[in-house]
Amino acid sequence: MKMTTRVAYCNMRHYKSKNILIGIAIILTTLLLFVIPSIGKDMVEVNFAVINKIYPTWHALYRNVDESTVMKLAAHHDVKTYGLRSDAGYMNLEDATVSMMYMDRTGMELYKVKLKEGQLPQKENDIVVSKGILEALGQNGKIGDTITVPYQILKDDGLDYTKEKDFRICGFLADNESSKEQKQYTSLVSEAFLKAEIPVEQVKYRFLLQVNGQKGNTTADYTETIQNIARQFGISEDDMNINKEYLAANYVDPATIPVIVGIMLIVVLAGIITIYSVYYVSMNQRVREFGKLKAIGATKRQLRQIVLREGMGVALFAIPIGLLIGTVAVKVVLLQFVEHAKDSNVLITEAYKVVAKGEVQLYYWWIYLLAIAVTLCTVYLSLMKPMRMAAKVSEIEAMRYQGGSKRQKSSRKGYQFLNIGRLTKRNLAENKKKSTITIVSMAVTGIFVMMVATVLSCANPMESAKSSIVGQYEISPIVESGNKEHPEYEWAEVQKNNPLNEGLKQQIEELDGVERVDVFTALKVSGGPFEEKIGMLHSNTMFSSTGVPRLGIPDLHYSDGPHGVRFEGVANGWESARWDNDACSYLPALSALASTWNRDLAQLYGEVLGAECKARGKHVSLAPGVNIHRSLLNGRNWEYFSEDPFFSGELAVPYIQGVQSQGVASCVKHFALNSQAYNQYKVSVEVDERTLHEIYLPAFEAAIQRGGAMAAMAAYNKVRGLWCTESPYLLDTLLRDELGFDGLVVSDWNAVHNTERTALCGMDVEMGTSIKENGKYAFNKYYLADPLLKKVRNGEIPEEAVNKKVRNILKLMIRLDLIGQVPYDTTGMAAKLAIPAHTKAAREIAEESLVLLKNSKDMLPLDPAQYKNVAVIGANATEVFAAGGGSTKLKAKYEVTPLEGLQNLLDGKARIEYAPGYQLSKKAYKVGHWFTNEFDKSDEELYKKAINTAAQAELVIYIGGTSHEHGSDCEGYDKPNLKLPYQQDRLLKGILEVNPNTVVVLISGGPVEIGEWYNDATALLHGSFLGMEGGNALARTLFGEVNPSGKLTTTWCKRLEDMPDHVFGEYPGINDTVRFKEGLMVGYRYFDTYRVVPQFEFGYGLSYTTFTYSNIKMKPVWKDSDTEFAVSFTITNTGKRYGQEIAQLYLHQNKCSVERPFKELKGFTKVGLKPGESKQVTIKLPRRALQYYDTESKCWKDEPGMFTVLIGASSRDIKLQKDFELKK
Repeated sequence: MKMTTRVAYCNMRHYKSKNILIGIAIILTTLLLFVIPSIGKDMVEVNFAVINKIYPTWHALYRNVDESTVMKLAAHHDVKTYGLRSDAGYMNLEDATVSMMYMDRTGMELYKVKLKEGQLPQKENDIVVSKGILEALGQNGKIGDTITVPYQILKDDGLDYTKEKDFRICGFLADNESSKEQKQYTSLVSEAFLKAEIPVEQVKYRFLLQVNGQKGNTTADYTETIQNIARQFGISEDDMNINKEYLAANYVDPATIPVIVGIMLIVVLAGIITIYSVYYVSMNQRVREFGKLKAIGATKRQLRQIVLREGMGVALFAIPIGLLIGTVAVKVVLLQFVEHAKDSNVLITEAYKVVAKGEVQLYYWWIYLLAIAVTLCTVYLSLMKPMRMAAKVSEIEAMRYQGGSKRQKSSRKGYQFLNIGRLTKRNLAENKKKSTITIVSMAVTGIFVMMVATVLSCANPMESAKSSIVGQYEISPIVESGNKEHPEYEWAEVQKNNPLNEGLKQQIEELDGVERVDVFTALKVSGGPFEEKIGMLHSNTMFSSTGVPRLGIPDLHYSDGPHGVRFEGVANGWESARWDNDACSYLPALSALASTWNRDLAQLYGEVLGAECKARGKHVSLAPGVNIHRSLLNGRNWEYFSEDPFFSGELAVPYIQGVQSQGVASCVKHFALNSQAYNQYKVSVEVDERTLHEIYLPAFEAAIQRGGAMAAMAAYNKVRGLWCTESPYLLDTLLRDELGFDGLVVSDWNAVHNTERTALCGMDVEMGTSIKENGKYAFNKYYLADPLLKKVRNGEIPEEAVNKKVRNILKLMIRLDLIGQVPYDTTGMAAKLAIPAHTKAAREIAEESLVLLKNSKDMLPLDPAQYKNVAVIGANATEVFAAGGGSTKLKAKYEVTPLEGLQNLLDGKARIEYAPGYQLSKKAYKVGHWFTNEFDKSDEELYKKAINTAAQAELVIYIGGTSHEHGSDCEGYDKPNLKLPYQQDRLLKGILEVNPNTVVVLISGGPVEIGEWYNDATALLHGSFLGMEGGNALARTLFGEVNPSGKLTTTWCKRLEDMPDHVFGEYPGINDTVRFKEGLMVGYRYFDTYRVVPQFEFGYGLSYTTFTYSNIKMKPVWKDSDTEFAVSFTITNTGKRYGQEIAQLYLHQNKCSVERPFKELKGFTKVGLKPGESKQVTIKLPRRALQYYDTESKCWKDEPGMFTVLIGASSRDIKLQKDFELKK
C-alpha cells in the first residue's frame, strides 16, 4: 500500500465527523442523481404504456369529411395510415342508446375496437352487437342467429322514420363497465347496409389518420403536419381532434431533457458546495498536519493525492448506499404518487396497475452508471480547491499557524488545540470569507433538499390526476333534427330550453384548466363518387393506384421486376424506403429461365415470385416481359424470353399461372413492339400486319388466352405514329377485341402523354408520369387525374369512358377477391421471403439454365481432386447483379457470386487465386445515351497481373461477360456493339496463350461476339444472370455435380452485321421511326432461310452425356377435320451419366402462296434420362401450327400441301424428319 493511501486511510478514521458529513452529502447527491432521471424516465415509460393501452392510436381525427375529400386525404403524401368511421343511425330503444356505425378494419385498429368473437359485417343484414345490446333489445342470440332491430337512419335532414329489419349476428363486441352503467352501446353494420340506407352524397366520415414522420420529430412537428393537412383541405379546427395524449406519449418532447439536466446540475452544484465547504473548514484545521508531512519529505503531488484519496474513499462507501436507497425510493415514490388517486381517473388507475404489476422497466443500467460517474465527478470537483490548499502549505506557515487568527496574542505561546465547536465559533467571528462560504453552501443545500422533499412528500395525487385529464371534449344536447317520430327533438324545440346556454358556457370557462369553449354546429359537406372513379385511374404513390375505402376497394399495389419483388420504395420517389425486412429471393433472369426450356420450372418460378409478392402486400406483379429479341443490342433483352414468339408464349403461360396461383395478378408486358431501349420514348415502329401477328403478338396471345394474364402493360414507344398508351388499334382492336383481353391495362412509367387520346382508348391506369410540383411527383396532375376530371365535366370526354376503365380495375379486384377484404397480411413478412424452398428453386433454375457451348476433349466436368492451385479470373466472378439492371432492382437476402460458389464447393481442397483482369467503370449515363467506345478501355496493370496469375495456376476458370452497367444489360440503354467490354477478347487470348488449361464462363443477358480466342479455348459455358444461388449452381455444374441441360433461345451471330435488323431492317431508326423491314425473318428464321452460318444456332446446347433420336411416328395425312396432329419419337441416353435433353420440333412447308421462313419452332419437350435409358415422347401440334396470318381476310389460314416435321437437338442439328400431307 502506498504511503499516500495509508495516510488517507488513517485520516478517514481520525476525522470521523468530517467524513460522516461528507458521506451524507455524497449519499444525497447520488440518491438525487439516480432518482431524478429514473423517475423522469419511468414516468415517460409508464405514460407510454398506459396511453398505448387505453388511447386510440390515430394521430388525429377529421370530422364531417365528404367522400371526395376522403380520397384526396388518403392520397396525401403525409398520410401514413388512415381509417374511416361513418354513423348510420340509432336503434330506437326505450332505456338504452345504441349507435349503428360503419367502421373499416383500419378504423377499428386505430380506435382499438376489437371483436370478442365472430367477424366484421359483410352483407347488408350483418351486424355486430354486444350482450348489453341484446339485453336492451330484450332478445337472445349467438353468432348466426337472427334478431329484429328497430332503427332510425341518420340522413342529411335528420333521423328518418323508425324501421325494423332482421339482422344476422356475425360478431360480438365486449361491453365495458362505462357502457353498462350509462347504457350506451355501439353496434357495427356493413358498408352494404350504409350504402343501401343513406344516399352517397349525405354520407359523412370521420377520417382517422396517422401521419408520416421522421426520427426525432416531436409532438409539435406531428401537430403541425396534421394542421397543415387540414388547412390544405379546408378542414376547420372545430372538425379536427388531435390525439395529443397519444402523440405526447409516443413522441417525447426533447425540451424535457434540458429540464432534467438542469435539475441534475443544481444537484451537482449543491453537492460541490457542500463537500467543498466541509473540506474547506477541515483544511484550516489541518494546516499544521500538512506542514509536518511536507517537512518530512512529502511532495505537493502526494499531498494532493492524500486529499483526493480521502474524498474518493468516502465516496466508495457512500455511493452504493445512495444507489441502494434510490433503488428503493424510485418504486416507493411512483407507487405513492399513483396509489391514493388510483380510482379517480382511468389513466391513474392503469398507471398504478402498470407499476404495481411490474409491466414496465423501472431501473436502467445506464442511469446507475450515470449517477456513479456524475457523483464521482462532483466529488473530484469539490476536492480541487482543497487539494491546491494542501499543496500550498509551507513548513514555516504550518509551524506558525494557531487555528486561523493572525492577530491572536496567544499564538506566540505555542499551538493550542481547538475542538469543532470552538473552531466554528472562531471561524464565524474572525474568517469572514470562510464563514460566508459555509453559510451560503449550507443554505443552498438545505433549500434544495427541502424543495425535493416537499415535492415528493406533499404532491397531491388528486391534483396530478386532474392535470392528466386533458384533451378536447364535446358536450351536446339531445337533438335529433329531422326525427320524424320525435319532433320535440328538433333543434328549434330544444333551443327553447337549451341547457347549453351562455351561462353554462361561462361556468365551464371558469373551471380550472379549461383553455377554451367553442360553440359550433356541424355543417353538411357535399361530395360524390365521380372523383373516386378518377382517383382509381392514376397512381397515388410510385407503385400504387387509388382505391375507394368507403366501398372496400383497396389501393392497388404493384411490384416491379420479373425475377423478384422490387425493394420497398418511398411513396414519392425512386429511392429505397430502407426497410429492414424486405429482402427477398433473387431468381435468375427471365433469359436464364428461358434457357432451361422447362415449363415446370417456369411454373415454379412464378409460384415463388407470386408468394413473395403476396408476402410483401403486392397485388400486381409487373411481369413477365414477352417482347421479342429483334435487336441483340436491346439493353432489356435479358428481361425477355427469346427471339421466337412460340417459345416465349410457352414459357410465359406457366410463369403467369404460377404467379396467379398465389392470388397475385400477372401483368404481361410491354404491349407492343417494344424492341429497343434507345430513343424508347419517341421512336415509332412501322411493321406490316403479317409480321405483327406472326412474330410480335403470339406470346401476348398465349399469355392472355392460355395463361389467363389479368393485366397488361402498354409500352413506351409509338406504333404507326401513336404512343402505345393512346392507340385504339393496339389496345382496343388488337388487345381487347382480337386477343380477347378483358383485364386491366396499366401504362409503363412515364408512357402517357395526352389526356383525351388516352381516355378514349383501352388504357386504364396511368403510372409514373414525370409531372412534378415543388420537386415532388404531383399525382393529381397526371393526365388521367385532374385534367381528365375537368374534361369530363366540360363534356369533352364522356363519363362512360371513365366507367369502362373503372370496370376493368374492378374485374381485376374481383378476380383477386380484394373488394371488402382485409389487406394482405404482411406481418412476419421477412420470414416468408427467401425461405429455403424458394432459394432451392432459385438454384435448380440456375443449374438448368447453364448452356455448354464448347467442350473439346471432354474437359468438363472438372475433377476437384486433380487441381491444387486454381486461378479465377474475371470481374464477373465477384460482381453482384441483384440491385442492378434498372426497374428490376432487388434487395436480395443474399447473392452467392461465382467465386464464392467455387470456394464453397472446393472448401479448401485447392488454393484459389483471384485476379479481376479488368474493372467495371459503373459510370452513370443519362437514359437514352448513345454509346460508342465507352467500353473499349482496359487496365494494363490488372491485365498483367491476371496473365501472371494464370501462368502460375494448374487450372484457370475465367468468368467474364457483360454486366448491369449503363450501356450493357440495363434498362434505358442499348449496347454499342456485341463485343465483350473492356478488351476481354485480348485478355482471354493472353490467358490461353500462357495456360491452355482454361475454362471460359461468360455471363451475359444475351449473345456476344466471340473473339479469336475461341479457337484456342477448350471449354465454354454460358449463363445469364443466375440469381442468388448462381455461384453455387455454376460451381456444381463445372465440377460435375450437375449436368448442364440448358439451350440457347436466341441465335448467336458471328458478327453484329449478320443480324437481320442490320441486314434488312433498321436500327435504331431514322428520324424517330424504325421500320421492321426484315419482316418475319427474325433470329433463326433469317439464318436458316438465308443459310447464314451463326456462331451458335437457336436451340443449341451440349451435355456431359450424349443422346440419339430414333423411330419417328406420325400419320401421313393431316385431315382437314383434325384439330391436332401427334408426332412421336424415341430419345436414348447413350452416355455414362444422367442427363436431360431438349427435343425440338420444327415445321417446314414445302410450298406456299406466301413467303414463309424455312422452318419454325412448333413444339418442344425436355426429357430426363438415365444412362442407357430410352423414352418415347409425343409432341402434339395444334392446327394453328400450320397456319399463317392472311392480311386480306384478317384471319389465320393454312394451305393444303406437303409439310415436313423436323426433330432436332437445335434448329440446325436435325436428327429426324418426316413428311405429311394436309388434305382439304
